[in-house]
Amino acid sequence: MYRYFTVTALMFVALMLPMRARADYVYTFTDLGGDKFSLTEANLITANQTLSFAPFTIQGFTFTVGNVFFKTSTDPCFLFGTAGVTGTCGGTGPSLTSGNAAIFADFPNATAVGNYAINGTSIATNHVASNNNLFLQFVNISQTPEPSSLLLLGTGALGFLGPIRRKLLPRK
Repeated sequence: MYRYFTVTALMFVALMLPMRARADYVYTFTDLGGDKFSLTEANLITANQTLSFAPFTIQGFTFTVGNVFFKTSTDPCFLFGTAGVTGTCGGTGPSLTSGNAAIFADFPNATAVGNYAINGTSIATNHVASNNNLFLQFVNISQTPEPSSLLLLGTGALGFLGPIRRKLLPRK
C-alpha cells in the first residue's frame, strides 16, 4: 500500500509541474585579455533587441547596457557599454560621453548553439584610457536544460530501479 501511495504521489507531483518548460541559452563572451562574462536568454537571439544581464566589470569598466543589432539576418553585432553609452552597432555606432566605455563586435552566423569568432576585429572605444585587451574575441552559445526535464529524467531512472532491484536482490 505504501508503494502505491508513493508512486501516486510522484505522478501527481510530475503532473503539477509546468507543462511548458524551456531551456535557457547562455552566451559566454571572451575578450583578448582572457576575461569572460555571460548572459542568459530565454530564446536564441535572432532579432534586434536590448539585452538584460547582471552588470559585469572588465579592466575597471562596469558594463550595464547592451544590445544586439543584426546587420544581416545571420550577422549579429553585440554591443556592451557603461551607463553613459547609447546607440547600437548599426549606423554610426554607439554614442559615448567622457569617462564611458563600449565594446562591440560582429559574430557572423551566431544564431545557433556553437562557438563563434569575431568577423575581423572587434572595436573598443572609451574616453578614459586605451587598453588593447578590451576587445571581444569569441562567443560560445550553449543550451542549459530546464529543471522539469531533469525531474522527468530522474523519475524515469527511478522507475527503472524498481524492476532491476527485484531481479538482483534475493526474495525473502
